[in-house]
Amino acid sequence: MYSRVLRIDSIHMFDEFNLNAPFPSIQSKDFMRNAIGLSFDYKTKRIFYSDIQRGSINAVYFNGTGHSVIVERQGSVEGLAFESVNRVLYWTCNNDATISCIPIDKGTDASVKTVITLGNNDKPRGIAVDSCKRRIYWTNWNSHHPAIQRAYWDGNDLESIITTDIRMPNALALDHKAQKIYWGDARLDKIERAEYDGSKRVVRKLPFIRVENSNSTLFRKAQYL
Repeated sequence: MYSRVLRIDSIHMFDEFNLNAPFPSIQSKDFMRNAIGLSFDYKTKRIFYSDIQRGSINAVYFNGTGHSVIVERQGSVEGLAFESVNRVLYWTCNNDATISCIPIDKGTDASVKTVITLGNNDKPRGIAVDSCKRRIYWTNWNSHHPAIQRAYWDGNDLESIITTDIRMPNALALDHKAQKIYWGDARLDKIERAEYDGSKRVVRKLPFIRVENSNSTLFRKAQYL
């Protein structure tokens, strides 16, 4: 599934000739004005999406029903990642260079927690979560020092694992079984793979098509489509 500003659409990943979308196009004049970040909860069949015009993070069922607001006034949220074991939603915010989270099953009793506050020039974007190692991974559009970074869920041991041959890292996804990290670079027009610690980098996509996706939807949704 992928966001298209005013709607969320879907395609078949393994049948390029099947032009029938696996899910109906999801739209809402009341809730969706500029949808960007996407994640999902397969257990409840819900999609989480950020709307940077409303400044909210919303939820909707796979079939397009039940739009609801999870949290408001979060600014420009461009990356979302749902951690399914503890049922916590994490996100990046471009406005104040933070990574925050909220438990999604506590209803009105839930409160937003800022996990990491980065520097003034930092612009966190794509995000992914490793439940086994209890780590957060994210891309950083810092114009002087672009990087892929990680830290533990409590914000400790922040480190930059990719700092060279990187310009504008967008999408980010983890292959939990193989313990690989994938990311797309919108400026260098390529997709790369590396170990969780940033070693053994391999280019998986050469510069034929621009990598414009602002979140890791195309990777992450492959887990259930």
